[in-house]
Amino acid sequence: MEPKSCSSLLRHFALLAILVMSIMVEGKAQELETPVKTHNLIGMKPNFTGGEDSLRQYLKRNLVYPSTALEKKIEGSVIVQFVVEKEGDLTNFHVVKGLSPDCEQEALRLVKGMPKWEPGIQRGNPVLAQFDLPIKFELPK
Repeated sequence: MEPKSCSSLLRHFALLAILVMSIMVEGKAQELETPVKTHNLIGMKPNFTGGEDSLRQYLKRNLVYPSTALEKKIEGSVIVQFVVEKEGDLTNFHVVKGLSPDCEQEALRLVKGMPKWEPGIQRGNPVLAQFDLPIKFELPK
């Protein structure tokens, strides 16, 4: 082989290797199951079973205002982030915006006690979806 065709062959081999590696990497990325933020979902976001009105009723019925927060007249919102699994189970709870330690504990207790949700849908299939839920603490009037 002359040197020119050998370098051409090496160049083609290198391009082929890059192509194969990129296909392997792309295939891997599709297999990963990481939570999808709800604002990135193409399709439907996860929902509390029964819809938003049912969610509001659940929160209103089950929220126990912490006595220390009442005494200190603390009000505002705690935002709890969680993952809605493909089957509707809720996992990976954590507070992303706090108010007071007692209000944060109550918000986590409330969300962890929720029934299954309707999962997010992407391209017609249930998917993992990350969800941020604000829990309002308003002093009684």
